[in-house]
Amino acid sequence: MKAVCLICLIGLIAGCKSSPVVEEEAVLGVGVAACDAYIAKYSACLEEKVPASDRSRLAARLNHQTQTWKRLAADPATRPGLSETCQFALDKSKPALKKFGCDS
Repeated sequence: MKAVCLICLIGLIAGCKSSPVVEEEAVLGVGVAACDAYIAKYSACLEEKVPASDRSRLAARLNHQTQTWKRLAADPATRPGLSETCQFALDKSKPALKKFGCDS
C-alpha cells in the first residue's frame, strides 16, 4: 500500500495526468461505425472539456453504454439496428455535451 501511495505521489509531483476515467475497452469501440463515432466524440469531450466533478458520472454512463452496445453488436439479430440506435444516442447527447463546450 505504501508503495502504491509513493508511486501516486511521484506521479503527482511529476505532473502526470490521472488515469483516464473512460475504460480502454470503451475507446476501442464496438465495430459499428455510428457507435464508434459516438464513443470517440463522447470520450474526447470527457477527457478534454468535462470538469472532474462531472467526469466520473458521465464516464460510467459511457462505459455502461459501450458494454451494452458490444453485446448487441455480437448478436446477429440486434446488430442491424444498432447503427440507428447509436446515431439517436449521438443526437440526444449533443445538448448535454454542448454545455461543456464540446462540438457535436
